[in-house]
Amino acid sequence: SSSIISLVSPSGKIVGIFYRGRITESTFKNIEFRDDGNEFAGGHRGSHSGILIPVERLNQFQGENPNGIWKLRVQKISSTISATL
Repeated sequence: SSSIISLVSPSGKIVGIFYRGRITESTFKNIEFRDDGNEFAGGHRGSHSGILIPVERLNQFQGENPNGIWKLRVQKISSTISATL
């Protein structure tokens, strides 16, 4: 299974910042997410450090009130998806 990490603003706007397979304690070490980062944060395996480019643009939060309760949401998704057309 894989995991998606999203940032949720106080108004409820959701922006995906990280997507990958298994997340462990060593996945993140001294990281920062910025739209002008050095490495894309989607699908990369191994540990991360430095400035990462989020999966979705953080500038989507432009105009949001920086005060209030921000949430970090971690979701596990199934590696098998099936559908009927």
